Amino acid sequence: MLVISILILFPILVMAQASGGQIRRHSHTQQTEHSNVNRQRTANLHNRDNAQQKRSLPTGRVNGYDAIDLGLSVRWAKCNIGASYPGEFGGLYAYGDPTGKRFTKEVKDYPGGKTIIDSDNDMAKSLWGKDWRLPSEKELRELKEKCSWQYVDQGPVKGYRVTGPNGSSIFFPLAGYMPFSSRQEDGSYGYYWSGESPNDHYAFALVLCGGSYVSVESGSNYVYCGMSVRAVTN
Repeated sequence: MLVISILILFPILVMAQASGGQIRRHSHTQQTEHSNVNRQRTANLHNRDNAQQKRSLPTGRVNGYDAIDLGLSVRWAKCNIGASYPGEFGGLYAYGDPTGKRFTKEVKDYPGGKTIIDSDNDMAKSLWGKDWRLPSEKELRELKEKCSWQYVDQGPVKGYRVTGPNGSSIFFPLAGYMPFSSRQEDGSYGYYWSGESPNDHYAFALVLCGGSYVSVESGSNYVYCGMSVRAVTN
């Protein structure tokens, strides 16, 4: 019996020595907590991988122009077409006129139909190359609804800093518009064309009003008005 008792006690004593003289037992609660920690780590890794997969549009240069990934469905140009830095106004273009010189009030002088995106009348594609285009109405609404908008008034430069879901940002200056032959309301309003229209008289645009509001609308955006263009790319 003595020999049997020694054989039974010997492994227990060895384990006690290895644990600092105490025999450790894992309770059911400890095992459950350990399992929960493992599950949480697995979930965190899964969420991180999903986030990395969603952020698949790299920031970089396309045809020599900066494309900024805001965490949306498309990348947005860093500057207006015709501008060399974000705070510069750039050109004003009537709807479907890449020359920036057509401001007649004759509706027949402008392209009809529901969209000019990716056509020869697409000002962004014509001026910056086939990899760029005008945004759709849906993409303007996505920019408005999924980003945070901060009004910026720094002396002569007024506009909105737009920060996307991933933390990247771009700047939209209040570049005014051109109803006839001269720029008006710069510093107070900004108008940015989409490539889609509800009829032959108007087209959808992003409208920025001082520090008051941001909207996507078509009611007052006559096709013959000169407005800003901010291009997008995939």
